[in-house]
Amino acid sequence: MKNIVALLLCLLSTVALGQVPKVPKIWKIEEAKNTDKPEEVIFLSLKYRQLTKIPDWVYRFKNLKKLDLSGNTIQVIPRKLNRLKKLTEINLSENGTEAYRKEVFAKTMEFRKKTGAAVDKLVQEKTFFDLNAQQQRDKLDSLRATFRGAREAFIASMPSPIPTKVKFEKCRYIKKIRMKDCFLKQVPNTLHCLVNLETIILDKNNIEKIPNKLTRLKKLVSLSFNYNKINTIDHLRFRKLAKLDKLFLGRNQLTQIPSEIQQLEKLTKLNLAGNQLKQVSPAIQKLTQLKHLILYDNSIEKIPGFIFDMRDLVELDLAYNKINEVSPKIGQLTQLQDLYLSYNELSNLPASIGDMRSLQKMYLHHNKLYDLPKTIAKLDNIKVLHLNNNRFMAIPDEVYGLQKMVDLNLAFNQLEEFDIRLSKFPKLKLLFINSNNIKKGQPEYQPYRKMFDAMRAKNIVVND
Repeated sequence: MKNIVALLLCLLSTVALGQVPKVPKIWKIEEAKNTDKPEEVIFLSLKYRQLTKIPDWVYRFKNLKKLDLSGNTIQVIPRKLNRLKKLTEINLSENGTEAYRKEVFAKTMEFRKKTGAAVDKLVQEKTFFDLNAQQQRDKLDSLRATFRGAREAFIASMPSPIPTKVKFEKCRYIKKIRMKDCFLKQVPNTLHCLVNLETIILDKNNIEKIPNKLTRLKKLVSLSFNYNKINTIDHLRFRKLAKLDKLFLGRNQLTQIPSEIQQLEKLTKLNLAGNQLKQVSPAIQKLTQLKHLILYDNSIEKIPGFIFDMRDLVELDLAYNKINEVSPKIGQLTQLQDLYLSYNELSNLPASIGDMRSLQKMYLHHNKLYDLPKTIAKLDNIKVLHLNNNRFMAIPDEVYGLQKMVDLNLAFNQLEEFDIRLSKFPKLKLLFINSNNIKKGQPEYQPYRKMFDAMRAKNIVVND
């Protein structure tokens, strides 16, 4: 959800400035094969073309920088690619999964057809029209959820395709490789032959272990193994990953982080979201260059005290945990810009949060908050504030003083009235204030409707 909101904000600001983002031309196979200007081909897409090797005609594109081979069954990344000295990025995602994808698509279409037929039948039943609007929606949602669950269960029961073995020959210029959704059980054992690799993305596979062979890649700066089955990284020779800047291990099965991780002296971003961590290793405090710490969706009950001493953090994500209190020491994080504490069990926040003057985004939704400390008024750089799905009966006065507000979410609380000051934020682009204790059908709602319509006339998105 937060990514969607961020994208919407970006689009709104782009339109407001009258800018049209530049999109690099993506050459498709037919046009590229027939072009008489091969020097103009910089980004070539050959995805889903039933290829088993890289076609020979590709080697005439001397300015080629990106090659998308996803959805094929490529078996070799040949050393002949050294002829293309500007080619630095290859996408091999969904390699060898064509038959599986086709079966999934066919079953999806089948379930959609069944769902549509069931919906048509339901809405023609007399008992359906005896329900009120909310009951009708609930009935339809329940029906769709049943079919969606059946489809997902069927797909989960399908045997995984046998991964295609890819041989990587020694290529000097490839810096980035992407192999998502390939059903890999292990990292290709020749991947280290791409000797100058800087970025490896192996998300959404079935990998259980990160091999130490990857530590031979001395230029590696970004390593991503999100959505795999890794349950330990204790064996890794962290010291050899001297240049590693970003490490993504989200959605795995880690229960602990080894102390040796502190050897990643240049690490600036660490993503451990969606694992099984109950505690956070104190070794993380030794990562003195760390700016982004993502601990989203674990089983953390208390924020470890050492985190409050990591004063160079600019992003801290502790959403979807079991945290019921925040220490006053959080005020020491004076460089923090983005704070995620949503989906926890918080009923209050310390007054020291007002000392975090660099905060620009604060996500506090889905907690048990009924008020905010008055020191919130000091957070004059706040642009995004999500307080939805809490227990607020009134909007704290201090919120109205946050004049840089762009995105304010107060939905699903217990608000009994709105304030004209909601329309006075000079930079507001998004306001969500629906599902509170104010009935839109009542006469007293009319002034609010006029206020929100006036805001919409100023290109502010309002959901009331």
